[in-house]
Formats: sequence, structure tokens, C-alpha cells
Amino acid sequence: MMLSIDFGMADRFGGAVVLIICQLMIGAVLLSNAQAQVDSPAALVFKELKSGSTASFRGLCVVDERTIWASGSQGTVIHSQDAGATWQKSSIKEAGEIEFRDIQAFDDKRAVVLGAGSPAQIYSTQDGGRTWELKYENRDPGVFFDAFSFFNDDHGIAFSDPLKGKIFLIETRDGGKSWEVLPARSLPVARKKEAGFAASGTCLITYGPAGIVIGLGGAPQAGESIYSRVLLSSDRGQNWKSVDTTLGRSESAGIFSLVHFGSGSMVAVGGDYLQPTATKDCVSISHDNGISWHAPRTKAVRGFRSCIAVGKLRAPAAIRKLSGSQDASGAVVLVTTGTNGTDFSVDRGETWWAGGDQGYHALMFVPGKPFGFASGGNGKMARFDVSWKK
Repeated sequence: MMLSIDFGMADRFGGAVVLIICQLMIGAVLLSNAQAQVDSPAALVFKELKSGSTASFRGLCVVDERTIWASGSQGTVIHSQDAGATWQKSSIKEAGEIEFRDIQAFDDKRAVVLGAGSPAQIYSTQDGGRTWELKYENRDPGVFFDAFSFFNDDHGIAFSDPLKGKIFLIETRDGGKSWEVLPARSLPVARKKEAGFAASGTCLITYGPAGIVIGLGGAPQAGESIYSRVLLSSDRGQNWKSVDTTLGRSESAGIFSLVHFGSGSMVAVGGDYLQPTATKDCVSISHDNGISWHAPRTKAVRGFRSCIAVGKLRAPAAIRKLSGSQDASGAVVLVTTGTNGTDFSVDRGETWWAGGDQGYHALMFVPGKPFGFASGGNGKMARFDVSWKK
């Protein structure tokens, strides 16, 4: 709300009236701010954890409420087996300065990390990070992996920025021990200057038995759509459909993270990382498995967001229904984070509430729970909890 006073009117009616008007208007602002706080349906609280590292962690995998893995800069991987109270660090010396922008863990012993940069590398551990083995390497300078995702303990898919005019995709069917390039006929054609963003390892997601979604960005060229698009597959990458979202795109803007939940709902978040406080084009929503998209209908997030995650929140039946929950286990809650803070939604992304000014690279709920963990720069790790207020 803006305060605007007609001082010509002040001259006509006197200073006392002006004072009353000012008091009323300031009171309205305070009431509006207070009402916004009262209307917030849930509380989001962060508790910082001491990782013992100074690496920047963009890869994060929460296996359960005690087992957390994170990967990041300078070939660093950390993991905890006690909900973040203590951390074990392992550096993959063979990887040099490659950043591990994504990690998939299956339990406290087995994990796979994805390196962003050249050479493109994937490593695997079977002993809790004590030793790592190189499982894939590609020295083509055009290959830059952005994310990977797994359907189960065996089958996973990874994607790179375009190579020779097509989105480059590889897959594993043995839990990351070996990788193969998808057949050329199955690789989607890329737009010029199109690319992914390796910000949190979540611009590629898998869901259900065979669903894949890839979010992209990059500067539009002459004659191209100005909107960022998603690539959709319902058969584990054999065939693809391209759909524009409502997010704009540029060299620094597009889709940074995706989530799928319920019976066909998806939310894409991103924006322009060079304009972190700009609120336009940061969230796009689909309720038909990605066929059509729209912007939030009521209240947007507060700026650029690099990651979004979905969890379950104990809440009244009406809220469970509004959130898109398919059962009585709880309401669907979405939490998204970025440079200038974290926001949450309980109505499938249509309305967003400020959850604090703490910003992280990535976050992930404990499966099916109202709490999870977040990772960021300079060794930053935290636990977050969402609780219903009404």
C-alpha cells in the first residue's frame, strides 16, 4: 500500500485533519501487514546444522529422517546418519575441481553423484563414501550435465545441455554402475541457445512408473517462443512432447526446478538468477500432467527460486482437499527456496506465503513427512519443519 497525501487539502482543512488522516492510513498499513501474518496458514521454521564444510552444496538427497547426503563444489560429498547432528565428509580426489550438482542415495551406504563440467563424470559408492568409482565419463566439451533422477534403485536418467542440436540423455539400469546414451531417435530436438540450469539437481524429475519432466531455459532466438518449456515423456524417454510454460526465458532465466504430486499436478519454479528479487515469471502451475500451464492465481513467491519440494502436512480435511492430497495422510505442502528466502503453499501453488528470509540452493522433504533438510553455499545445511497453525 502506498501513502499519498494531498497537501493542498491540508492547507484547506488544517493540520489536525492531516494528522488524523496520516494516523488512519498508517494504521491501515499496519493492520494489512498484521492481517497478512494472521492469514498465513502454517509456520515454516529452519534450524541450522553444522556440516563442518565450506563447500557449496547444490546436490541433496534425503533418504529418510536420519539419512541425508549432499554433494557440491571441489569434489565434496557429505552424509549424515543421525539427522544432521554429525556429518562424514569424503572428497573424490580423482574428480579434481568438478562440482557435483546432483546426488542420488539409496541408503546409508550406496550413492551416485553427477558432475557438472568437463569432463562430465558420474561416480558411485557402495561403502558410505569411503571409496568412489568412476562409472561414466564424457570428455566432449559440449556435454554439461544438469540433473539426474531415478524411478527406482535401478533405473535412472540424466540429462545434459544440448549436444549437436539435441538434448543429450543417458540412462542406467543397474543403479548407476553403468550408463548408456539413449538412442538418437529418442533424443528431443533442442531450440537454439536452449539449456538447463544445474542449480539444485531438480530441473529433471521422474514420477510414477514411467513419467519424466525436463525443465529448460536459455535466450530465445528469432522466431522462437519467449517462454521456457518442459519436455514430457510418459514412457521413460522413448517419446517426448514439448509444452511451453508461463515462465519467461533468457540466458539467466528459465525453469530451475520441478515437482510432481497428486493426480497430475506439477509446479515449475525459477526466474532470473541475476534478478533475484524480481517476482514475475517465478512459478508456473499445471494440473493436467504438464499439458497446460498458468501463473499463480493469487499470491506469488518473493523472487527467484532454485528448488521446490513437496511434503505432507497434518491439516483439516478441507485443506487436504484444497492441497490436492489423495488420501487422509495429510495435506500436500510445497516449499520453494532461492537467493532471497523461502516460501510455501498449501493450495497446489496458487498462493504462496513467506516462510523466512533464509535462502538455500536445494531442499527436500523426508518422504511423506512435514519436515526435511536444506543445503546451500559455504557448507550451509539446515533442517526445516512445517506445522499447521489453525
